[in-house]
Amino acid sequence: MNTKQKLSLVVTLMITLASFTNATAQTAQVDSAVVVPEVQAVQVVFIDFTAYAEAKSNTIEWSTILEANLDKFIVQRSINGEPFATVGEIKGRGRHGSVTQYYTFSDITPANGKNVYRLLMVDIHGNAKISEIKTVSWNSNVELNSTFHTYPNPARPGDQIQINVKEKGQYLVQFFGLGGKQAVSMKVNGGGSSAFSVNIPSMLGKGFYVIRLTRLDNNQSSSQKIMVI
Repeated sequence: MNTKQKLSLVVTLMITLASFTNATAQTAQVDSAVVVPEVQAVQVVFIDFTAYAEAKSNTIEWSTILEANLDKFIVQRSINGEPFATVGEIKGRGRHGSVTQYYTFSDITPANGKNVYRLLMVDIHGNAKISEIKTVSWNSNVELNSTFHTYPNPARPGDQIQINVKEKGQYLVQFFGLGGKQAVSMKVNGGGSSAFSVNIPSMLGKGFYVIRLTRLDNNQSSSQKIMVI
């Protein structure tokens, strides 16, 4: 093989090697694009989200039907317009299904006056979205008490619920929205050893309500919350 032939062979090998290297790099890039998963953002679909005052705390309740890629909820509070601060967190439970999930958080150190709450929804990658806000006006002198029990709770519009109360008598049963607006009222007789039953009004929408039970012979009242689903 003369010098000219040797030079031609070397050039051919260099071109072939360069083509192979370029093709390999392109294949590696394609393979890498296939195996690297796309990062999915958190998706939470709320059925209800509310906050209200109780005797010694503020209660924040919410329910969801979808929690895609969710890791946890962080409950935050702002007092009278101050910056939001974290007051607690709850692990998400519905990431792998579409069953309705119910959550309750009690803020046991509310301030007198305006308490504003929001939820941070943190995904499995550490990213977060912010919910709408809910405002509760809390007064340490206002008490909500309950000396009766209802079953089932939650219940659906039209469902019959049982109310168990110790004293037998005639009672006024009232349903209020959490904003204080009365939805319906009815008079019933019962109590003592046997529970009496009332129907959840079919007109009520989904959400949280307060049932107020007032004994008509002495005007003593007691209240408790109920969820309509």
